[in-house]
Amino acid sequence: SSSVFFTMRPMEGRTADDICAKDGPWYPQALPVVNPKELMRELKALHEKKIREAEKKTTARLEEMQPYLKEIATKQKQQNPSPLDASSGPSDDDWCMQRISE
Repeated sequence: SSSVFFTMRPMEGRTADDICAKDGPWYPQALPVVNPKELMRELKALHEKKIREAEKKTTARLEEMQPYLKEIATKQKQQNPSPLDASSGPSDDDWCMQRISE
């Protein structure tokens, strides 16, 4: 009687794509094959265009919101005055940070 000896060694160090290319497909391809150079080019374009554009819009929106945020902080400060004396009390920034941490 003969026995079949199965070992993983012939596949050792090979990717599933390598095995599939040599021995035929044995698993469904879930993702497309991507050229690494093309991928890097696309990532660079994404960073240079979309991400930088988003950063600029975020900065502009924060600058636009600043007066409203200060107004809200002032109203909150008037409604909930600090127990410290105003002349020696925290600055507006300190007060906001104190309110956030509470």
